[in-house]
Amino acid sequence: MKKLLVNVHPNLVFLTLLLAVSAYYGYHEIAFKRPQSTHHWRQADCASLALMYYQNGMKFFEPQTHNLTSDGGKTGFVAPSELPIMYYFVAILYKIFGYHDFIYRILNTLIFLTGIFYLFKLFRQLTKSAFWSLSAALLFFTSPVLAYYGNNFLTNSSSLAFSIIGWYFFLHYRETKVEKYFYYCMLFFCLGCCMKISSGNSLFALLGVYLLEKFKLVKLEKEKVFPKGIGPILAFLGAILLPFSWILYAHYYNQMHTTGYFSTGTFPLWSLDTSYINHIKDNVWNLWRPFYFSSSVLILLGLLLVAQLVFFYKNSRFFVLVLLIMVVEVAVYILLQFMTFADHDYYTIDLYIVLIFLVVASFTLWENTSFRFLDNTFFKWAFALFLLYNIYYTHGKMRVRYEGWMNEYPAYKDFHTIKPYLRYLGIAPLDTIVTIPEYSHFIHYLTNQRGWTKYADERSPRTTPELVMSDSFFMAQNISNGAKYLLVLDAEKTLEIMPAFKPYSKLLMGTYNRVSIYALKPEFLKQPVNELKTLNNLLFDAELMDKSGKFFPDSSRNMSAEGAETQSSVICFSGKKSVKLTPTNAFSMTTRFHKIKEGEEFLVSVLRYGKSGLLVASANRPEEFYIADPLVFKSSKTGWDSLTLKFSIPAKMNNQSLSVYLWNNSQDTVYFDNFRIVRKESYISDKTTYKNL
Repeated sequence: MKKLLVNVHPNLVFLTLLLAVSAYYGYHEIAFKRPQSTHHWRQADCASLALMYYQNGMKFFEPQTHNLTSDGGKTGFVAPSELPIMYYFVAILYKIFGYHDFIYRILNTLIFLTGIFYLFKLFRQLTKSAFWSLSAALLFFTSPVLAYYGNNFLTNSSSLAFSIIGWYFFLHYRETKVEKYFYYCMLFFCLGCCMKISSGNSLFALLGVYLLEKFKLVKLEKEKVFPKGIGPILAFLGAILLPFSWILYAHYYNQMHTTGYFSTGTFPLWSLDTSYINHIKDNVWNLWRPFYFSSSVLILLGLLLVAQLVFFYKNSRFFVLVLLIMVVEVAVYILLQFMTFADHDYYTIDLYIVLIFLVVASFTLWENTSFRFLDNTFFKWAFALFLLYNIYYTHGKMRVRYEGWMNEYPAYKDFHTIKPYLRYLGIAPLDTIVTIPEYSHFIHYLTNQRGWTKYADERSPRTTPELVMSDSFFMAQNISNGAKYLLVLDAEKTLEIMPAFKPYSKLLMGTYNRVSIYALKPEFLKQPVNELKTLNNLLFDAELMDKSGKFFPDSSRNMSAEGAETQSSVICFSGKKSVKLTPTNAFSMTTRFHKIKEGEEFLVSVLRYGKSGLLVASANRPEEFYIADPLVFKSSKTGWDSLTLKFSIPAKMNNQSLSVYLWNNSQDTVYFDNFRIVRKESYISDKTTYKNL
């Protein structure tokens, strides 16, 4: 075994470890998730650009998104600051393989992991040490912000990867003097700048050193570092002109369409007041800092920087100059984009190349000094444990992103699966919608509907004349611009705090769990693609009980509900019996459905006498599916409230069992009567009909 391990190529060892760590971070599962968690809005913008290319003629110079913020709120024509080659290439893949979110994620992941692999090759080229090249490269994969965006929709991680590959080829050229590797370097630096212009710090640092050598302001080495002739100048010009030409075009394009949705400018420090500057610093230090690296890695990087400052005279002049120029570039970048760091952790990704180069310079310093502690076996074991700790640390931060408070998915999960239901209602792809109360446009991408959103702050109910007037104007403007449908999350609560939207909630087309869909004009009120057959229409009025005394048969005696021991004659809505639930006997009318199908619809209702008590629908394992938030219509005349719960079966519940029941969730006594369950067949009878775009 030992002989086998010794003979395994380091590249294979590193790739195996890289894939293992990726799996530990959950990459194989995350690849199939739709945009969600931190900056889901910007994720959806990127994915939207690709999907709109795919659906709208593949016109490279006419990018657009689903959100209609351009041309007075009529179109989605808007250009990002980055050259959209990633989005366009993803659209090409959609043309070949069909539209799937995971194609985008997997492509971005492959580029990022390739960058990490070339980081390993770069370190190995410098150190000739399998251990340190492997450990140092994996250490950068323990940055939570890199791990999170590494298999995401944003192009920042790909931009960083191309910069890493560029440096690998430059250092390979520096060692071999084979000029083609220099031009490979320029190609990848150009790609990095095209993905994100802010990654140009590598390109401009190298250009700075080139000019210093060209004009003989600094002597770097015995032989010239850069190739002779006009070739390098043309390569630098090409690498700069291509991404900057796009920025000029994007600025023109956005002005032409009167939109500022994507920024092509800066947000400098000196444009902010003191209180907001303090807010930014507080966010960076307390919110985002733990996601840049663990404190232990930040301390290590700090020590490496101190070593560079103390022993700079022992290092290669080339590496010292590059690092110095990069530090200046970072300082300028931070000053110019200061405001963005408050809420955008991904703006730091392009700065990681400076940290990588700090490690590169540290390895060359190690080679040029007599310090040999890195060769110590004990030190290597200590660093291996240090690395394992940071992998574990990043795993925890990834869980926070996808399973913790940073992920908005639980609140908006219905929009992730609602698209087939919209198609069933007859709403076509790219039909225009207004969505409230959500303010970001990621819902439009998830549903593949163009449209508008408006921010609604639940902490400040929108009942003041100014806010209601603002909402009314917003809605009237959207209708004049062609809005067809209104999607409302938690309609009862949302329309209460946004009363200006109530007049537009008259034409209800359907509800999908917590989302209500309204047509804005009668001509948009389409009939569903087909009428759904009723599979069960059950009424449990508590009057009937089977011979065992344990079950309530429904009125047609086709099915039974558990909990007959809760039958009561104290008070009832109709007949002589009802269900009485107390804190010690809190459940009743449990009805079980087996092998339910994705897309089946349930409408559950009951009458309730008391201040509390809920309708509940649950899988055998509640963490898989659980709903207990019925609409409540109170009656002051009879004292009996009407509770209704409407939902559709999600894909993960296909062929599983579902329980529907009554629950007294308080310390009071509550009575229920006329428990009805209407179950309809799945609207996904033909998946190609309802699961398309």
